[in-house]
Amino acid sequence: MEKINFLRIGKEWLEMKRFSIKYSSFVKYKKILNTHIFPYFKNKKLEDIDEFMVADYLFTLMKKEKLSISLCRSIQFILKGIFVYAEQKYHIKHLDFSFVKIPSEKSDNNILSESEREKLSHYCINTMDSTTLAVLLGLYAGVRLGEVCGLKWTDIDLDHDLIHIVRTVQRLDSEDNQSSKTKIMIMEPKSISSKRYIAIPQFLTEYIKIYHSLLDVNENEYYLLSNDKKPLDPRTLQRRFFNICSKFHIKATFHTLRHTYATNCIELDMDVKSVSEMLGHSNVAITLNRYVHPSIEFKKQQINKFQKP
Repeated sequence: MEKINFLRIGKEWLEMKRFSIKYSSFVKYKKILNTHIFPYFKNKKLEDIDEFMVADYLFTLMKKEKLSISLCRSIQFILKGIFVYAEQKYHIKHLDFSFVKIPSEKSDNNILSESEREKLSHYCINTMDSTTLAVLLGLYAGVRLGEVCGLKWTDIDLDHDLIHIVRTVQRLDSEDNQSSKTKIMIMEPKSISSKRYIAIPQFLTEYIKIYHSLLDVNENEYYLLSNDKKPLDPRTLQRRFFNICSKFHIKATFHTLRHTYATNCIELDMDVKSVSEMLGHSNVAITLNRYVHPSIEFKKQQINKFQKP
């Protein structure tokens, strides 16, 4: 029997996945296959690939090519999916991926210090524009970069201090196989739990009211940051955020605001379940393990709750 070519089955698997995953995930898998997996495995036969070959491949990616742990995990996930598909459809031998270990990714504890948060907050409160509004929404509502770009005026309930997350904006590779060409995509949030209501502090509600009054908002369906029918490009917002951070010599990405928000909520003794739901997490463990990084000062405060016997 003729051996099965990996490239053919990899492409077949990807086309099958197209109908069961979001477009953003499809684009991600396609890019990983074309950039990392196919160049290495495309001329190999599925039957000739074993656990040792996969382990050596992943080790090379991590140690020699210095790819991130998260990317290596995505590569492993795709490889496993292809082999499970081939095993079920073409009855090739089972490949045991439990032997292929990728270490856990270390948390970068990337949150703003108290002084950095105060500097950003003070600047944004006193400099009212679309970028400073976005920063405050990241810092005091924990919204993701794509989510804040996807907010429309109809998603803001100023009477009840709520914002409704129902969409996200991403710049993704086009389907024309030219990786240099991208386009803005407006999609549903990344998961079911990411569709959510977020309670915002009253000072932020007042800020948004003043911001709205200064604009000529012709349509409530306009996007919050662009005040237009088209959303602001997330890359543009990220660049503008970097420019603000550079004023105060702060090293951060927009996602740092989300980490800081989660940590500050816990340090203020907010209910963990409520915080988790406002972040759009499917369970509390994700919130605690991924986003909450208490400061040394907070840990000292907590440990001093012990009383001398």
